[in-house]
Amino acid sequence: MKRFTMKFFTALAVLIIMLPHFNCKKQDEWLDVKRNKADVVPQTLADFQAILDNTTTLTSVFNLAGAVGTDDIYINDVNLAAAPEEEKNLYQWKQSIWSTNVSQGWNNFYTIVEYANIVLDGLGKLKSGSNEYNFIKGQALFWRAYAFYYLAQTFAKPYSLNNASNDLGIPLRITSDVNVIYGRATVQDTYNQIIDDVSQAITLLPSVAKYQTRPIKSAAMILVARILLNMDNFEMASKYADQAIRESGVLLDFNNGVVNLNTTYRFPANGLGNPEVLFLAFGNGYVSILPTTLNTGFVDQELYNSYDNNDLRKIFFYAKDTSTGLWKIRGTYSGSSVAFSGISINEAYLIRAECYARSGKTSEAMQDINTLLVNRFKTGTFKLLTAQSADVALQIVLAERRKELAFTGIFRWEDLRRLNKDPKFAKTLFRTINGQTFSLPPNDPKYTLPIPDSEIQITGIQQNNR
Repeated sequence: MKRFTMKFFTALAVLIIMLPHFNCKKQDEWLDVKRNKADVVPQTLADFQAILDNTTTLTSVFNLAGAVGTDDIYINDVNLAAAPEEEKNLYQWKQSIWSTNVSQGWNNFYTIVEYANIVLDGLGKLKSGSNEYNFIKGQALFWRAYAFYYLAQTFAKPYSLNNASNDLGIPLRITSDVNVIYGRATVQDTYNQIIDDVSQAITLLPSVAKYQTRPIKSAAMILVARILLNMDNFEMASKYADQAIRESGVLLDFNNGVVNLNTTYRFPANGLGNPEVLFLAFGNGYVSILPTTLNTGFVDQELYNSYDNNDLRKIFFYAKDTSTGLWKIRGTYSGSSVAFSGISINEAYLIRAECYARSGKTSEAMQDINTLLVNRFKTGTFKLLTAQSADVALQIVLAERRKELAFTGIFRWEDLRRLNKDPKFAKTLFRTINGQTFSLPPNDPKYTLPIPDSEIQITGIQQNNR
């Protein structure tokens, strides 16, 4: 992050950005009494909560760069020619990505880290122990972990047990002092920091929160399970997913009217009325992968055809483009024109099912998948799935994972990165653009995006090898 950029955002954080958001009443009350410059330095628990309630800067800026490079999306030649340069580069897996030498994703995530660090440093000066104090600290730790996690999935190599202690991870900013320059930690240290932050958060967060933009205990449990899944630690991932399901295991029945074809984005806006949404965050930045009606990308035909005709996800997730006859993403748990990048309980069922299958627990894996799918199919049409072996169960689980989490966050990008390590699931991606074929082999260095040149010029950190 450029030093002047970090100072700029630090100042904004100290003043608490005055933009409206979902739960702005409390923040507005706080701002009303902080009119003099002598009073604007955050000092109280209310001040620090207001920083974390700034949804414009925290929950609405999740970058989806990786998702543009997956096999879930197809952009035809006409739309690709009109796309912004950065989006073209991502779609074609080019060597250079950032057209202006700056990555908005890098900047946005480190801004989230800075906000979290301002809160954590400020809390260190206050008396601890109250429920409010613990909740605020848990939120800040969760936010820092979530931002670090997205950065690691974009700008660091996939986790490999054999190489994690040597591979370069990301700079781990753990102080709000913008004068401190951090080098790149190892991948192992990066994941250790993320797990440490979110593990602490679990002990501090409540089971419920007033607003879905404030993380809760079960959301943090799923985040740990997701991290451990990427580390191939299936036993521990299963345990955390199981805890999350016990804590907040209610699934949404797509038949009950909450999901509605008569609304543009099918699902309730901002996750309201959807019991699966445990933490709300939005992804933005690339029109080809957003559910907006102006979407310029199409759903991969193989992915679309993989849904059963009685599977309600097929009609609620997608909309037909009348001019091409192809399908576009339309419905996500955001219930709006931006992508859902938060955390929902359906992910926990998929993680636990995968871990069961990998540990030979075939019936348990299929039970989790059937529990999920009976809520996705038209009432009375779903027939319980069975598997003759754990290997078959794993194939079913991974297929359903792709269908269930399509165009959610950067899940498909994450899954391609981790599954490519196993020859049974490794996949070469192909694009045909203006008659020319492009490919992305398994484990290719291009699965790690380049660090923006502006950051390297300021800090001198090492660039990724692509």
